[in-house]
Amino acid sequence: MFGKSTLASLLGATLIASAIIATPATAQTPAPIWTGLYIGAHGGGGWGETGGEDAIDLSGGLGGLHGGYQWQSGNFLIGAEGDIAFGNISGEDNEIQRQNFFGTRVTSRLSIEASANTVASLKGRLGYVAGPVLLYAAGGVAFTWLDIDANASVSGGGQTFRQSLEGSDVLTGYTVGGGAEMKFTNSISGRIDVSHFGFNDDFSGGGIDIDDADLDFTVVRAGLTFHLN
Repeated sequence: MFGKSTLASLLGATLIASAIIATPATAQTPAPIWTGLYIGAHGGGGWGETGGEDAIDLSGGLGGLHGGYQWQSGNFLIGAEGDIAFGNISGEDNEIQRQNFFGTRVTSRLSIEASANTVASLKGRLGYVAGPVLLYAAGGVAFTWLDIDANASVSGGGQTFRQSLEGSDVLTGYTVGGGAEMKFTNSISGRIDVSHFGFNDDFSGGGIDIDDADLDFTVVRAGLTFHLN
């Protein structure tokens, strides 16, 4: 036989269990601490190359601003972000050829420098939230302001002929990448990400015309973000 105290304990346990079962599942859903507007600054370095037979290796640094809006639902996040960075991811190729023309030694030199001095993008973000940590993938459209300097000279018979061309144009391409972000406080987070940029667009400027100018580089960045939620 159960005593009154035992029956009271059983009834109490039953009521507690019923209350737990009746609690909506949404009560355990993570709080949407990532939802809202944000703006920040970032900087880093990159490397890559131009396309074609005479590829130019590129390297350098960039720094700039980013901002956007994102929505968190449970452990998942979706958002849109724009960024712009300034710097100099560049490289140079030098070629020297020596030949004999009818007994005259002729030396030709060609120097081409390519420099991506500004990079901007508009992209979507998909992420997974684990408390103060956000892991995300991103991708969208990208733009780069590309400068090309070409210098050529031909020397022979005591004479030298030179020609220089400088051109700038904006190339349109794509960017894909991902990263991790962590909130230090409700309003401040730090991020590390990797973004690959690819461009295959016509270049025209300063007398330099290139069909399907090919340019690819990858940038590793660290940044600080301020959340306005």
